[in-house]
Amino acid sequence: MAKALILCPTHDHCEALFLSIASVRAQTETDWRMVVICDGSPPRTREIVEALAAQDPRIEARHYPKGERYGEAYRDEVIRDATEPRIFHLSDDDIWHESHLARMDALLDVADWGYQSALGISTGGSIAWSVANLGTRTARAAFADQTFITGGLNNVAYRRDAYLSLPLGWQAAPAHLPSDCFMWAKFLSQPQVTVASSSETSFLKLASAPRSSAGMTRDQSLAELGPWLARVNRPGTITDLRARAGILAAIFRCFAQHRAGHCETPEEAFATAGFQPRPETASTGVALGGAPLPLPLTAAQRQTAAHCHLTLRAFAGPSPDPQRWQQAFADDPATARQQLVQLSHNLPDLFETGVAAFESGPGNRRHAAVHRVRHALFWKDTDVADAGIAALSRQWPTLPALPALRKELAAVRAALPPATAP
Repeated sequence: MAKALILCPTHDHCEALFLSIASVRAQTETDWRMVVICDGSPPRTREIVEALAAQDPRIEARHYPKGERYGEAYRDEVIRDATEPRIFHLSDDDIWHESHLARMDALLDVADWGYQSALGISTGGSIAWSVANLGTRTARAAFADQTFITGGLNNVAYRRDAYLSLPLGWQAAPAHLPSDCFMWAKFLSQPQVTVASSSETSFLKLASAPRSSAGMTRDQSLAELGPWLARVNRPGTITDLRARAGILAAIFRCFAQHRAGHCETPEEAFATAGFQPRPETASTGVALGGAPLPLPLTAAQRQTAAHCHLTLRAFAGPSPDPQRWQQAFADDPATARQQLVQLSHNLPDLFETGVAAFESGPGNRRHAAVHRVRHALFWKDTDVADAGIAALSRQWPTLPALPALRKELAAVRAALPPATAP
């Protein structure tokens, strides 16, 4: 019996599996078994998985008809049939560092459920570090309330006995909820489940949706992923990526959920959200339960956190002061706009107050109107978005953002469920 069971759900990423599974086969921890769950996969995917299974007896292919959503119910079946005591996940187009399995396994030496901060790399090359301490009481309560601070597959592992103790395991999530977060909430809502969070990163989350939406061929997708497989194990690669990564979205979410706007200083905000900021050259660390999570940060990343605290203090603090916020960012409208996006996504009830404060600054009226449209699109309010685009077209007919806004509106409408007849 192997120590680790790795689940790799897949549908049609085909050639990307060569690289993602190759990164698993290169692990320093070799005591594992992988089940590739082919969820209604086309012939090419099945052919690739069978070829990989023929090369390595630790890999097993299981073929299923297309299940509901992402075939989550098949994962439950595989786990219940398994004997391995620890469960890990591989996203079928992401890349693991050779130490990833060992590092995730170490979290399960001290907890039932482990989370690692993810490094996401977009097709445009931007990097995002999804830092979070999911062991705090506030974070666990947020998940139980289906308010998800973060998610992911590669960066979560759990003990099989903890999984079997849950009232329900993997199942299709409601259409409006992320599949992974819906599952993780089942663990985090159980008080007996112990949680370990790590600020370390030992895998690369590579964007798949932009590749498919851009119409990239299989060869083009493979050519984009391939260099990362070659680079990921080079000394310093992940450390360098982490130092260059943005933390805006992750820190704002964590601060907002932990009501950091009520803190006097950014340092207090970090502590409230379960973080212990450290110098850039310090080591990452692990936090058990709600203990402070060591977080090495660059000066730029600390400045981002300070901006988030300032915004939350101005709009969600004990004494809101939108005009002070507008004045603080008067000479930095780009940062103000970034903060407005986070208000929109995380505290939508405060967004209009924020955009009105921004609009009061000189030269910001057009940008404010665009933000109102993007806010409506994010929350799938297509009527408001349509009216906003029409107003933009009348006032600024040559606005460069208009084509993208119209395209996004069409995509949101296409993704909405059909209207129910009265």
